[in-house]
Order: sequence, then structure tokens, then C-alpha cells
Amino acid sequence: MNLRKAFHKVYFMSVLVIAVLIGTTSVSSLVNHDPVEKIKEFARAPASISIAENQKFTDVIEMNCGQNVFKSGALQIRLKGVLCNGLALNDLKETIVKNNDTGDSISVFKMDHNQFTTDFIHLEKGENHISLTQANKSYEIVVVR
Repeated sequence: MNLRKAFHKVYFMSVLVIAVLIGTTSVSSLVNHDPVEKIKEFARAPASISIAENQKFTDVIEMNCGQNVFKSGALQIRLKGVLCNGLALNDLKETIVKNNDTGDSISVFKMDHNQFTTDFIHLEKGENHISLTQANKSYEIVVVR
């Protein structure tokens, strides 16, 4: 009978020690971490991209035919302006805009006064070669992020 009591005491003490260790670890992890910060770690930012507070998310680039290299610190841009290199606004449905570095195709929209705009174009870091193509005519710009 004494052997049985000794076994139960050892078993009870072992379970008690394990419970205390698990409890201490759990309380420690809750006390040492701000739960709001934990939520921020796992929260999704727009388009699943974390943005630095000082970084612009979007930008609009005004196209003109005399310039084909642009700089932007934004993660996404829209092109706006007039078509260059013989591209015609009346053939806008046939216009293909593509970021050749990401492979993304972008929608084009006609605006007033012979101007166009595009949907947002995601930019990679560095040079982004963006082509505007209609039939056998093409125009390329470079946007540096």
C-alpha cells in the first residue's frame, strides 16, 4: 500500500510541476507581448503589401510625347495623358498596355479631350518597361521606382 501512495504522490507532483511550467510560460507570453502588435503583425495591408508610412501607395504619371522616362516612389501608378508615336485614341479598344517586367496587362480608358488613363499598374523596384501597343505601332516608357 505504501508503494502505491508513493507512486500517486510522485505522479501528482509531476503533473503539478508540468501544469505550473505551462501556466508560467503562457502568462509570460501574454504579459510580454502587446496583443495589438500581434494583430498588426498578421493583418493584411491593401493588396497584401505592407506600406511604410512615408511611402506613397499610388501616383499618377502625366504622359507627354517628349518624355519616356519617369520616376515614382509609389507602389502603383496610373498613366494619364495623350497617346504618342502615332497611336490613335479611336483605336483605344485595340490598345494593349503591359508592364513587361511583371507581365501584367493593364486596362485603358478613354477620357475627355483626346486623353486616356489606365488602371493601376504595379511597379517592381528598379526599372519598369511599360509598352503601349496598337496593331503594328508601339510606344514604350520606363518608370523607375
